[in-house]
Amino acid sequence: KGDARWRSLRIATREQLDGARDLLGTARPDRVVLVDATPAAARAVEAYAARRAPSLKNVEVYALRHDESADDGAYAAALARERDAFVRLVDEKRLLVAPSAAEAAASAKRPASVKAAAVIVDAREFRAPLPAALHARGLALVPATIDVGDYVLAPDLVVERKAVGDLHGSLQSGRLATQTEAMLTKYRT
Repeated sequence: KGDARWRSLRIATREQLDGARDLLGTARPDRVVLVDATPAAARAVEAYAARRAPSLKNVEVYALRHDESADDGAYAAALARERDAFVRLVDEKRLLVAPSAAEAAASAKRPASVKAAAVIVDAREFRAPLPAALHARGLALVPATIDVGDYVLAPDLVVERKAVGDLHGSLQSGRLATQTEAMLTKYRT
């Protein structure tokens, strides 16, 4: 008779998951055993689990592994490559000037009667996340080449943005004092 918890079980190889259009969706298992686990096979199981009705319980996934085998090393290397790709993707998104869907939705909720304030931004600053954050909050950005400072907020107000490492280096080299003097000369505050 067996354990009732294991009645909806599917054992799948990588080739079966890659080759079948909807192998898991047809069988509708609650448990999946991956014989030769790969990140692609794991993603196929994740996609199947995401398509299931919310009222169903989570899909349990088991992977057969042989410690210190070539397959285990290849799987670990593939996971590391995938993790690194996601890290790069997150870093690249952080540098995008275009707002995300959530930021665009928040911006769309603002009343049209509210006129966006303009901030002059040094063109080199668009590699940093701050311009995108300012834009997402409704500020109009005007790219320009600024001799002194990074952001001009008003005719008499400028901001020099510093990353922590750059701030530390600027303090040690005395460059921050020189930049501050230049800003005081060009701008009143």
